[in-house]
Amino acid sequence: MGKNGIYVILDLHAAGQNRLAHNREYGCILWSDQELQNRVVSLWRVIAERYKNNPYVAGYDIINEPEAPTRAALYSFYQQTIERIREVDNKHILFVELNLYDREKIQFGGEYNDTNIALSIHFYKPGTFTNQGRRGGPPIGQRYPGEYGGIYWDKHQIDKFFADFLAHDNPKRRPLYVGEFGVLTRAAGEDAFQWTEDVIHVLNNKNIHYTYFKYKHAERPGGGYYLPVQDVDRQIKKMRNIIKKGMIDLKCLSEAHKKLFLTENFEAPQKLGLVLKRGFESKR
Repeated sequence: MGKNGIYVILDLHAAGQNRLAHNREYGCILWSDQELQNRVVSLWRVIAERYKNNPYVAGYDIINEPEAPTRAALYSFYQQTIERIREVDNKHILFVELNLYDREKIQFGGEYNDTNIALSIHFYKPGTFTNQGRRGGPPIGQRYPGEYGGIYWDKHQIDKFFADFLAHDNPKRRPLYVGEFGVLTRAAGEDAFQWTEDVIHVLNNKNIHYTYFKYKHAERPGGGYYLPVQDVDRQIKKMRNIIKKGMIDLKCLSEAHKKLFLTENFEAPQKLGLVLKRGFESKR
């Protein structure tokens, strides 16, 4: 990645910190299993030792979408991890994510005595719109702009959300990074492009850094820029079911199976590309 001038943020995505799909194997055990938590904290020290002098690593996102039960639990985990990383690496930015639930009570766990920390949140509001068409989610047909939960969501409301967040949830005025935002474009249709354009406009105006989520999704339906073409999607799902049933090991995948995941077998909406390009260029 570095050879092409691409910077990366290293993100620990599945360590038993929440009950979401990507953590289904572990459940939300990080907060009650002290041995596991010690291993996770130690892992970050190892990662930091390895990448401390790598100029193309922009920083470390300590844990994805934590679901800590209390403010004290989140603070303790973040504080231990920050201390272990700083034993070997004082250069890289540390990204501290907002707690997934009980935001008002838990938030980021507290304040940390480190000058190179950025706060990170994910933005998918209103969820009924952005998640429509997802398995088990809202049905297709939700509109934007539109009213959800008694709030009319449009560019003005998105602006208000971030203005309120900067004013009330960031007392030390740390840099704010929206590590994820996106919508299931194929399900939301034309409204998805307007929502994406509005979010980028607000973030650019408020000088908030961001990453669109995500570049590539391995299956339909899904969010992201690239999705597999229909025929490849069927092959990927068939392969996934075979792996789940234990009929084949991941290490034994053939070259033909691996090639299914090449970008040449994926497609992206041209209009989404134009919206993202305009937004990214106006940020420069």
